Formats: sequence, C-alpha cells, structure tokens
Amino acid sequence: MELKNKKIGIWGFGKTGQSALEHIAPLTKTITVFENNQLSEEQTFLLNHHKARLVPTTCLEQFLELNDVIIPSPGVNLKPYQEFWGHKFISELDIFAANIQKKTVAITGSVGKTTIVTLVTELLNRCGIRACAAGNIGLPMLSVLREQHEFDVIVLELSSFQLEQSKTFAPTVAVITNLFPNHLDRHETMEEYIRAKALIFAYQALDTQCSPSGSVNTQHEQQQQSVHTTCVQNNLTIIPQAFLEAFIPCTRNQKLLWLANDAYSENITPELEKNTFAANWNLIFAILEYFGIEPETVKTYCNDLKALEHRFEFVGTHAGIDFYNDSKATILESTLESIKKCS
Repeated sequence: MELKNKKIGIWGFGKTGQSALEHIAPLTKTITVFENNQLSEEQTFLLNHHKARLVPTTCLEQFLELNDVIIPSPGVNLKPYQEFWGHKFISELDIFAANIQKKTVAITGSVGKTTIVTLVTELLNRCGIRACAAGNIGLPMLSVLREQHEFDVIVLELSSFQLEQSKTFAPTVAVITNLFPNHLDRHETMEEYIRAKALIFAYQALDTQCSPSGSVNTQHEQQQQSVHTTCVQNNLTIIPQAFLEAFIPCTRNQKLLWLANDAYSENITPELEKNTFAANWNLIFAILEYFGIEPETVKTYCNDLKALEHRFEFVGTHAGIDFYNDSKATILESTLESIKKCS
C-alpha cells in the first residue's frame, strides 16, 4: 500500500502509534491520530513536532472515512470495522516488511516468546552476529528501520494481535513456541487464534494462485505475491512436533522443520535449564543452527547468562524453602510447567 502523499490515520498512540508517526511523517503532510486516552506531555510534543492532528474521540467514523490509509495499533479490535473500512488498514508488520533489508527471526506462541527472543538475540550477538530484539518485547519494530544498517538480524516477538492483520510479512525464520488457549476474548475461537498465529509463516513460500485461507486471489494479489516469493526461497519455519496437528492445515509449500521434543536433549544441561525450560532451549538451538551456530558452540557462550525476571526467577531460600517469582505465567500451562520443575 502506497503511503506517500496519502491522508494517513494512526489509530492508537502508544508505542506502536508513536513509532508509526515517526516513520510516516517524512512521507505525507496529512496525518491524523485517534486516541481514547489522555495524551502525555511526550505524546503531545511528538504530535505537535510532526504537525499531526488529534481527532476528537467522538469522531471515530469521520476518522475512518476521511483517511486513505489507517495504521491501527495491535490492541485495536478491527472486526467491527472490516466491512466498510478494512481495505484501508495496513499493519505495522507489513510496513516493516516493506522496508526491512535485514534477515528476520520472528517468534510467536502462547508463552515463551520473550524468553526465546531475549536469549536468541543475546547469543547471536555473543557469536558475532549483530542482532536486535524488537516488536512486542518493547522496542517498536518501525523504530528499528532507521537503524537497521547497524544489525545483521532483527529478532521479533510477535503477538497474535500483531499478526492478524498481516498480508505480506515473510520472516527469514518463523518460529511457533507452543499453542494453548489464550486471548479468546478477542479471537473468539481456537481456530481463529491458530489462523492468526499461522500468519507468521503464511507468506514465506507462496502459491500465487491461492491465499493462505485457500480462496482464489485477485490478479493484483497474485502479482504482489509472485514478486514477494522471489525473496523468500531460503526461509524456514520451526514448529514443535507436539503442535503438528494444529498447524499442518495452515501449511503449504514453505520449508518446515517439525522439531521433536528431544531434538537437542543431549545438549540441554541442568545448568542451561536454570535459565529457561528445556522446550525453549530446544527451539533456541534450532534457530541458532540455521545461522550456522552449532549447539556445542552455543554452550560456550552460556556460562553467565541470566534468567529473565518474573519467569520462574529464583528469589531466595527461607526456612529451607526455595521461593520463585513466576508472575509472568499468565496461563495455566505455564504454571504447571513451573510446578514440574519444582518436583
């Protein structure tokens, strides 16, 4: 979707919206922002600096109608607006895809994303591959674009909300950590949740006659996908074999690695498991091996790694009892895995 000299609306002015404004400001003079919450001084300064206009909260329909292109924040549920304005929406992920010139590792899943993104980024850097973490982990992906020349690989943490509007994104390596019921207040069914997650690999290798949903594309879509396909032949998707049944209906002709639970068991030592679960290390080793880094090499860089805060984080011992902070365990399956580690 062409952005230059268009009337562009930014829906939501948190980190995503602010990074979108910074990115599009040089492309057009007509930018409006719709935000329900009171703006901070920093947000107001940014808005004024780029001469963007804040739309009153009572004028959502006018905002949607008058803009040529709308960049929604991931937190915005677009379902009620798709019928009339869906053709105007473009995700930050697709803007990123159109402008990134570096290799990308994109990681999604119900749990474990932040840990794997953090450790993969750290280990790539320790092995001499300049890497940067972005996306749902804190640094907005559009903010990376201005500094991409400083990195060899961008490692993205992606939520289902960030993925559900994607129409072009094809990462170098796509990774699904796991799949458990989550965010069903937004996605409504597990089938819809799975479809959103599967968009992380849907465009890696494309049959130009069919869309990821199996419907016939328009001639324009076929042309766009045909062009994109030439760039993604060496891409890889990694999915734990335990979730094969859920995701195999979403696959087509991309290069897939169905990763066995014990694929790297001989390399996962008790010392490594102090940092995170064996299932996460299984995926980390597979990702790094794609970049030519063997498990034995990885292990030499792991001596002083630190576990992430709030993720089965050892707090201390009192009266002979070990205490762990596992407050980031937001679903039952995460808590159960932590309990298993305590047994």
